[in-house]
Amino acid sequence: MLSSMGDGEITVSPYDTAWVALIKDANDNGCPQFPSSLRWIVDHQLPDGSWGDRDIFVAYDRIINTLACVVALKSWNICPKSCERGISFLRKNIDRLEEEDIEHMPIGFEVAFPSLVEIALTMDLGLPFDSPAVKDIYAQRTMKLNKIPKEVMHNVPTTLLHSLEGMRGLDWERLLSLQCLEGSFLFSPSSTAFAFAQTRDQNCLRYLERMIDKFDGGVPNVYPVDLFEHLWVVDRLDRLGISRYFESEIKICLDYVNRMPLVNNNQYLELAKSDFNRCQALHQLEWLTLQRWYIESGLGELGVNLKDVLKAYFLAASSVFEPDRAAERLGWARTAVLAEAVLAHFRRMPPRRSSGDLSSENSLGWEEWLMTWQADGDGVGSPATLLVRVIELCAGGPAASEIAPSHRPYYDRLTCLTNSICNDLYWKSLQGNIEESNGSVNMTNQTDSKMQELAQCVLQGGPNGLDCRTKKTFLSVVKSYYYVVCCPPATIDLHMAKVLFEKVV
Repeated sequence: MLSSMGDGEITVSPYDTAWVALIKDANDNGCPQFPSSLRWIVDHQLPDGSWGDRDIFVAYDRIINTLACVVALKSWNICPKSCERGISFLRKNIDRLEEEDIEHMPIGFEVAFPSLVEIALTMDLGLPFDSPAVKDIYAQRTMKLNKIPKEVMHNVPTTLLHSLEGMRGLDWERLLSLQCLEGSFLFSPSSTAFAFAQTRDQNCLRYLERMIDKFDGGVPNVYPVDLFEHLWVVDRLDRLGISRYFESEIKICLDYVNRMPLVNNNQYLELAKSDFNRCQALHQLEWLTLQRWYIESGLGELGVNLKDVLKAYFLAASSVFEPDRAAERLGWARTAVLAEAVLAHFRRMPPRRSSGDLSSENSLGWEEWLMTWQADGDGVGSPATLLVRVIELCAGGPAASEIAPSHRPYYDRLTCLTNSICNDLYWKSLQGNIEESNGSVNMTNQTDSKMQELAQCVLQGGPNGLDCRTKKTFLSVVKSYYYVVCCPPATIDLHMAKVLFEKVV
């Protein structure tokens, strides 16, 4: 089974097929270069007039596929009934883009969709492109294109090579130097079809012809997929627990992947080193800021050790390392340090209920955490959910009180699991109840079960609209607790030295 894998099998994409169908004959005789692509489009329209995944309705998928196919058919003035059915579907469903979870947006959608809209506007299809949802997608395109200047995308490979059909004002002579060996642009049929229409490059043409023959007129959204397919099969066998029966086949798969020049080269390694050192330099500056804060706040007089401040920052920087997330890192570290100082004080003297008016969201979070002392009777628990709330506020996310009612049960479950897991770990670490056996830490089945539920909630479940970063913040905080409990202090010291202070060469 594994030995039969070639370039990989993948379903056909109506969107990419439509871009191929738009190509005019190389001899300029007014005919399509690939008439079989037009036939594929006509033969694969769904009963409701749309094109896309037959089994699962995702607005992004259905609308961009349908608009692309309508544009392709309309540009050649064929199959007017199919066109009208597609247009009718778009009129009824384009507003559903407003309701769709942004996490379901395909890669490059915000760049590709506006370019189709602009073509469709010249065809006078009577579609409501002035809707708020479409305007929002245009704004997202502007934001993405501003992140990668055109000068950069003409010099080095970027993700925009996958969506060239959504770009204008391109320097094709320079872009052709970034073409993949097999003739594609980042393995994207739609991007390569657009490139061929602009340049008539024969390498692009040969790439498209190979796919047209293989998929009988249609093309997938990425090709070849041999890298993905080989790795996916290995991962699948491992997850099913039967990889031991396929050891020789797995070795062959991994050897195949490692021979790929785009996988086995030093460019990614050098880029990773450069990025790590850049982030580390920024983290060192932030650590200097924290040391000044420690001194100016008199935290040493309150029994706070500077090494504890370093550990708090290390945990934050290891979880939230991106340069643009400094506020979240510093918020996490400062909150953890202050919480530990409060805990040390209240272990000696239990707190009394505050009678003040704590109106800010941050202050409210602190008060709720401190009041767990009185509610639990055993003392204040871990400040895990307080950390989550502070990190979210520093990131510009919604306050806990602003979570939509439809998301509240899910958010509360994340909060409950995070509190429960971290409190278990916190008290066991204080009481020395976590036993080590053969170098590994034994967790209770109950804690492990809750951790599995949290991971499933974060990575698989959840309502549409709750920000993905918010969900991952819960998991990051819990993982930091696991790390501290499971790693010996000497190991943590070694990690701090390497990650924060040793430059990678």
